[in-house]
Amino acid sequence: MIRSIAARAVNSAWLALLAATLVVGFQMASKPPRPIYADELQYLTVSRNLTLHGVFSDETVTDQVPGPSAFFAPVAPWLYAALLKVDTSLEPTLACQFRHFRDPRAHCEIRYSLLTRGVMAILAILGLWGSWVLARSSGFAQIGAWTVLAVVAASGVHANFARHFLTESPLLAIFPFFLALLLRATDPSVQRNLGPLAGLGLAMGLLALTRPSYVYQAYAVIMAVPLLRYYRGAVAIGPFGIGAALVVAASYSLCVLPWMLRNWFALGEFALTVGYDVDILVQRLLYNQMSWAEWWRAWIYWLPDFGDNLAISLFGEDAVRKLSLVEPTGYHYAGNPPVADFLQTHIGNRPGTLGNLLPVLLADWPKHVAVTFVMAWQGLWAGKYITFVAVLLAPLALRRMAATGQLRGFLVIAGVVLMMVGFYAFVSVSIPRYNLPMIWISALIAAALAEAVTHRFGGDRTGGVVEQTA
Repeated sequence: MIRSIAARAVNSAWLALLAATLVVGFQMASKPPRPIYADELQYLTVSRNLTLHGVFSDETVTDQVPGPSAFFAPVAPWLYAALLKVDTSLEPTLACQFRHFRDPRAHCEIRYSLLTRGVMAILAILGLWGSWVLARSSGFAQIGAWTVLAVVAASGVHANFARHFLTESPLLAIFPFFLALLLRATDPSVQRNLGPLAGLGLAMGLLALTRPSYVYQAYAVIMAVPLLRYYRGAVAIGPFGIGAALVVAASYSLCVLPWMLRNWFALGEFALTVGYDVDILVQRLLYNQMSWAEWWRAWIYWLPDFGDNLAISLFGEDAVRKLSLVEPTGYHYAGNPPVADFLQTHIGNRPGTLGNLLPVLLADWPKHVAVTFVMAWQGLWAGKYITFVAVLLAPLALRRMAATGQLRGFLVIAGVVLMMVGFYAFVSVSIPRYNLPMIWISALIAAALAEAVTHRFGGDRTGGVVEQTA
């Protein structure tokens, strides 16, 4: 019987991979290639410098060899540099867009080869299939796992970001497996199995090397591993809980250490990035300039999809204009004075460091905390209506999970995701694409409700808790 269950699980996993491949293929084929945006320009600048000069640098691409930098994390630039190396048709396409980025009259042929699109599609397929793996790791039966796959596929995020040269493409491929490994590593029934613990550290290292903010997630998870194991049913924290945290920390360190050593030797900074933390904090502090009237209106304006139109109809366009991400006079970084101007105004000629910026934050910390809450509200809706409906139905789903024994595992991964929502709101601009992992939280809520419905009408007599295979 055990062999039969295992065989069915393997067959289902392959079927889920096939479904993910077909969905991503259809979604990408149905959308034409698109020109690069401003954020992509920055990552591709590093990639082109890597390809043309062999230097990791965000300086403008010229014939001159640039100096090294470490503002951006390396995974995305490395990935796109590799594509530039193997796909000779990509550089002319990007070079034209770089030359004419500010000239809407210029015509650059936007055509990406099957090789480039194929690599991006593979990342999207892995991320979508990882959604099914995560659901099975969370203890959901087949109906729940397929519901998660369907909901994430319906959001279209994987195929959408497969058309962008951003950090989201590798991040979306890694994140569901990170969550699945987090569940496995904190499962108290797993004893003396170092694989999930080492895998968790590796996954967190890759996330930190993809987007620097995830280094703080890694610190939090490493410290919390013993407590999470205890929360999920371990008799005591004990030596194994402490040892588990040390294994995760060692694996994470081995992943990020080479890049930190590179930055030390090249730039004199033993860190993942240089300057990134100051830049994003300045972007966030700009939002503290909003009035209290704008703060109240932001709760409506930043509702998913329909919120901006609803707020404009209630308050008028001028009253919420500065809350827009595309408004030239808005609080968003793209429409505000350069970082240098902000630093000159608030800290004078002192160095632009976190130590000098902290007093600016503390000078009006109640306002910063209040704005953090509404910024988190903005960032919460990564899946738009999918996340909106999931939040409304969350109490019903949590009740179902409590009855089937899935609740503690769900709260562990939801806590990690929501921690990052709050972190981005506190130190960054907290736009929805920074919080794309909310898609998986929404999909797991939908899975719990789907299993409740099938159980209610006789399709599931097991209560939803079945063999965990992933």
